[in-house]
Amino acid sequence: MPPSSPAQIVPLFNAEYTVTLVNLLRTLDRDIYPLISMAGLPENILETEYDFVPEAPVINLLELIFEKAGQKKYAELIWYACRNIFIPRFIARIKQDVTLKDALRTFIDLMHTETTHTHIQLRHLAGKNWFIRDRRQSLDHSHHLAEQFALIFMVELIRGLTRSDWAPTDVVMRYNNSQVLKDALLLKRVQFYTERSVCAICLTDAELEQKVKHKLDWGQKKYQVPAIAPSAFLATFRGAITPISSWDVCLLLKRRSYSI
Repeated sequence: MPPSSPAQIVPLFNAEYTVTLVNLLRTLDRDIYPLISMAGLPENILETEYDFVPEAPVINLLELIFEKAGQKKYAELIWYACRNIFIPRFIARIKQDVTLKDALRTFIDLMHTETTHTHIQLRHLAGKNWFIRDRRQSLDHSHHLAEQFALIFMVELIRGLTRSDWAPTDVVMRYNNSQVLKDALLLKRVQFYTERSVCAICLTDAELEQKVKHKLDWGQKKYQVPAIAPSAFLATFRGAITPISSWDVCLLLKRRSYSI
């Protein structure tokens, strides 16, 4: 059977990573369970018995964090989660003594096993090297929050791999939210290009050829290997409906206009 097209795939998000976001929200409001319900996540999400949850409630979760924290604090929380939780889990599976280019290619392969709706690539375009993130499906809301998350992750990934305060010279974005990124990542001399179809950061040839030298303890820690995201429509649909209520299933079907 041929693989499902991106338009047919139900967007999913790793449940373990979702728990990290729930814990960020908990730092802002201890009464977490009404907020979990408000986002559309299962009440037992903190027990991590699921591999994946639908992406839409995760976007709702980002909105709640944003509303409670405000723009500055939101960016700080996302930066903290990327730098200290998400990125070490990927870097732990990347070898030392390889070039940054090879490390990013390994990351891309790993990411593509864990996501149903995001395409990442490293390409040479218009005389420059670009680390690119492209969504295969558009979001219904809060596009800028998801993009902000992605760009913070991408920059901090390279910083983590090189143990440096590296900053890109050029950043491509869909949404005009550049000041937030400058503040969150302490960027100074950076050129932003907004209203583009993807988000991306630029790297020089010399940067890509440098050797990876991430923290040794990141590579020594034993992290749970994330589940592999399904690639067929029915599998992603099952992954989406397992953690949510029948009412939410109806909303999911209505929103996505799927026929089974």
